[in-house]
Amino acid sequence: MPWFALQPDVIEYQTVSWGPLVATRPTLRVELAGARGLQPYTFLDTGAPVSVVSQAVAIGIGAALRPIAVPNPVPRVQHGRPIPAEPATRFLTWRDPFANIDIPCRLAEFDVQLRDRHTGATSGPLTMVAKVLQAPAQAYSGYFVLIGLHLLLANAGQLHLEGQQWNLGGPGLFFPP
Repeated sequence: MPWFALQPDVIEYQTVSWGPLVATRPTLRVELAGARGLQPYTFLDTGAPVSVVSQAVAIGIGAALRPIAVPNPVPRVQHGRPIPAEPATRFLTWRDPFANIDIPCRLAEFDVQLRDRHTGATSGPLTMVAKVLQAPAQAYSGYFVLIGLHLLLANAGQLHLEGQQWNLGGPGLFFPP
């Protein structure tokens, strides 16, 4: 079972009264082997239900993106019970934290393999469902893949959070071969 180490990307926020607040983003040093060897800034967002792919990365993936139709409004179910639907535009946007704007998205899926750039470990084929940005982003130099939890759930992946000196990630993400 290949594993992909989560690396700390330390971010320091300056506060006025409390001092610096140090946060860590768990990043992966991978290339998207099923997407012509792209090497975007890739990180795990445990608060994201689906992955997010920047417009620049989506252009590199090209025709491998398969659109997923989304009804408007979007029906929702929580704990097995229907809850109020929400407009598709609310579901299909991504907030650029650098530009402080909402970027419209479309939903798509594509097959990809993750390849660790240091160890060469390669996952089996994974199906990634992602919001694909329809405009350039300022965040992360506009060239990124934010991995949402759906990638793990849909592909029998595992997330292990113990054992890192920075107490947030790793040894990493595991996917069956």
